[in-house]
Amino acid sequence: MFRFNPDRLKELAPEQFKTISAKLPPQDDMIKDIIYQERRFPLRTVQDIHGIYLVSSKELEESLIKGVRNLDAAAYELLDGICLFCSTQELRYLTDAELIETIYAQ
Repeated sequence: MFRFNPDRLKELAPEQFKTISAKLPPQDDMIKDIIYQERRFPLRTVQDIHGIYLVSSKELEESLIKGVRNLDAAAYELLDGICLFCSTQELRYLTDAELIETIYAQ
């Protein structure tokens, strides 16, 4: 089965790397964890020519909204910094291009 190798793509087609990699599902190491109130939530960074965007799960959004209601400054800062909240499945399987399209559609 085909496995995307970003290092090999950079080597063979450096000028097309960003375009091609944005259209492929993320590698496992592209999704990090963020800890809020002693719970782990997935956090993914996507990038295009306009900037870098943070995307996380709906569960984190719900926790952050509760935190904001309780006047938690960290929750407010995180909520303000994350551009898109989606299902964990979407976070893991949508391409960068698809997530960016969703961000712009908001």
